[in-house]
Amino acid sequence: MKKRLVIFVAMGVVLFSCKSTSEDYSIAATELCKCMEESGDLDKYDPLLNVNLGVCLLEAKVDLKDEQMADALEKQCPDISRAFKRYVKKI
Repeated sequence: MKKRLVIFVAMGVVLFSCKSTSEDYSIAATELCKCMEESGDLDKYDPLLNVNLGVCLLEAKVDLKDEQMADALEKQCPDISRAFKRYVKKI
């Protein structure tokens, strides 16, 4: 019984420590915005936008489908936010 309790508590600690905070989403959004800026001109339609997003999101350490990520992008780089939302719906 004690062994099961220890395992249960350990799993809870691991899961809790893996949960991303709003600061993590803000950092991920900042990194995505910088990466997308470096990838090209975003003022016009870029047929490679999804490819660029995919490459830039490879290093993301947060749940991309979490609404906090979309909110952080909306605040930091709204021009990418719309494309990000479409991209995430497809994955």
